[in-house]
Amino acid sequence: MLGGREALEATQDWIDQVNPRFSFEVAQRYTSVKAFTDADAEAAQKAREAVRARVNSVLQEDVVLCLPTAPTPAPSVGQSLSQRQTLRRRIVSLTCIAGTTGTPQINLPLAAVDGLPVSLSLLGARGSDEMLIGFARKIAAAFGE
Repeated sequence: MLGGREALEATQDWIDQVNPRFSFEVAQRYTSVKAFTDADAEAAQKAREAVRARVNSVLQEDVVLCLPTAPTPAPSVGQSLSQRQTLRRRIVSLTCIAGTTGTPQINLPLAAVDGLPVSLSLLGARGSDEMLIGFARKIAAAFGE
């Protein structure tokens, strides 16, 4: 919710001026963030700092963390809203690490299951962008990408 609150703070004036049309899911997230109190934000900020410290201790120079980009193959077209929301929560738990910690992340679609892509995420330490890109190229080459 901290990221959502920060997004709303950054875009609130634009939203008020333009009154854009959002998808149901985006509008719902912006609306739910308004219930996020200053105390909630402070607690979330402390939790983010703890996560950043832990990830920074693991992701030292030349270390790459490999994990799935999503817990399942890419979602198929035509899923219901409730299915998408459940899957989105599971995906965000894997994809929010880089945004939360300020570390670089690359996602490589390296395989398919029933015609749906399956991707590998690579996370590197802060400032390791070039090393991570080089490593990603080697992995992609090994998979013939």
